[in-house]
Order: sequence, then C-alpha cells, then structure tokens
Amino acid sequence: MSGSWIETDTEADDFLTRHPTATLCMRKVRGGWVAAIEGTSERPMPHGPMPLAALRMTLATRYLAEIHGKTARVNLAWAREMPNWAGDLGALPEIAAAILRSEQTVATA
Repeated sequence: MSGSWIETDTEADDFLTRHPTATLCMRKVRGGWVAAIEGTSERPMPHGPMPLAALRMTLATRYLAEIHGKTARVNLAWAREMPNWAGDLGALPEIAAAILRSEQTVATA
C-alpha cells in the first residue's frame, strides 16, 4: 500500500479480509453534522458539515451505508463495487484510508 491509500486489487483484497465492515458515527459540529470512524474523530468524506438528513443520504449513496439513527454501517466489499467512482476500487480507497489513519491514531495514543 502506498502510504495509507489502497491502489491495487491485491491491496484491496488484503484490506477486506481484515476489515469487512466499518461503522461511522454522525456527530453534530459547528455548521451541521459529520461522520467519523467509530471511536475516533477520523472523517472519511472530504465534505464539510451538512444537515443530518443530507449526511444520511450522502453516506447511503457514497458508500451504500445502512443508516440506523446516527450510525452508519458500511459493508466495505459493497463500497469497493460502487460504479460511480473513478477506478475499479470504488469508494474503498477513501474509506480505507480513514480507517487506517484511525488505527494509527489509536495505536500511538
């Protein structure tokens, strides 16, 4: 893996064996709501804060997330298959980078 970004099918397959799902928690911040990797402040999406309904819709369309209240569960294999992303790894590189950053933060804390 180049830094913390998945670039190949082999890297994606390896990541998915260790991380089949991700949980994102929605939090209110100044200006609206954001989603972060559960237990961290690491945000996978480049978007700024938005209304809660818009955040839920964005998570559902961006990652095919299952939304439950203020939690979103992402099946990472589904995120990999998202056809509206450039490249053949879908949304997986973006969310995987946030997961890896969150793990690194927890490991150094």
